[in-house]
Amino acid sequence: MRRMNRNITRLTAAVITAAALSACSQGPKEMALTGTQVEETRETVPATTMAEELEEKKELKDPATLQGASIDDQITVNAVSHVTGVPDKATLTFGVMTSGDNVKAAQDENSNESKKIIDTLNALNVENKNIKTTDYSIYPNYTYDNDTGASTISSYTVNTTLTVSDIPVEDSASVISGCVEAGINNMTGITYTCSNYDTLYEQALTAAVAEAQGKAQALADASGRTLGAVEHIQEGYSDDGIAYGSAKLEAAASDTSGQAEPQILPGSAVVTANITVTYHLR
Repeated sequence: MRRMNRNITRLTAAVITAAALSACSQGPKEMALTGTQVEETRETVPATTMAEELEEKKELKDPATLQGASIDDQITVNAVSHVTGVPDKATLTFGVMTSGDNVKAAQDENSNESKKIIDTLNALNVENKNIKTTDYSIYPNYTYDNDTGASTISSYTVNTTLTVSDIPVEDSASVISGCVEAGINNMTGITYTCSNYDTLYEQALTAAVAEAQGKAQALADASGRTLGAVEHIQEGYSDDGIAYGSAKLEAAASDTSGQAEPQILPGSAVVTANITVTYHLR
């Protein structure tokens, strides 16, 4: 009996020891896993604080940060320059007006007179490509009866207007005189152009750039900065029509033989260039 009790006691002690050894062998492993999980958790924590994140967002919204304060390193000036030239081409606008008892009579007479004018222009070395019909009109003329208060058609008027372009200024007077002799009886005016307009405009642009440079340099010196290179240049509006005044001649339908040629003086033409230039400041 005593031997049996001793065996039971030994068996119980063995079981307890085995359980203890099992717990010890598993404990460190479980602790290691727990430690790894803790370390992984620590690595996911943001490196910056909330206050630092807010400060970073504020800096991103700051215009100075976005633009690099480049606006403070620029200067923009406007310059206008004028170049004067002498027009060498003239555009003449004149016409012939005829009347008749009926439309056909007035139209036939007008057609004959217009043909004589065009033939005269051709004889004066004006090509047909420079002759343009810019107006053609037919309208009735009325007679008013004071007794009855009625208006009746008494005749018809036909008017043809011709525009003759690219005439050398020195030839314009002889062209006008020749057409008056050929039958024109109204003239609305003369406009002038420069055949070298592009050259004059380029000269004006060059002068405008130099003026802009001078303005920018003066502003940079006054502000204690150094003027740098051009960053942007923009061409402004320019009137390339160049209609420089006009002359008006009223031609009578009476005999014009022996009359002196009209004095045609084109005067001067002003070509303007307008630019806006942005420079870098150092």
